[in-house]
Amino acid sequence: MAERQGKLEGLKIFAKNVFKGATVNSIFDPDMTEKKVQETPEFTAKQILNHYRGKEKLTQEQFEQLKRSAKYM
Repeated sequence: MAERQGKLEGLKIFAKNVFKGATVNSIFDPDMTEKKVQETPEFTAKQILNHYRGKEKLTQEQFEQLKRSAKYM
């Protein structure tokens, strides 16, 4: 009985991961809408390097925008 429930749980996790993989960086991704693409600012390589080196910290909002803009490349 426990083995069957473990297989069912594994199947649920697999289905969830397939769905997640199909929606990330695709036309179904909510971050990829035309409006969000136009609103997202571009970041220079210097800004990104300075952030990771600790010279110039990006705000949390800017960091989220940076992650979103990486999807567009």
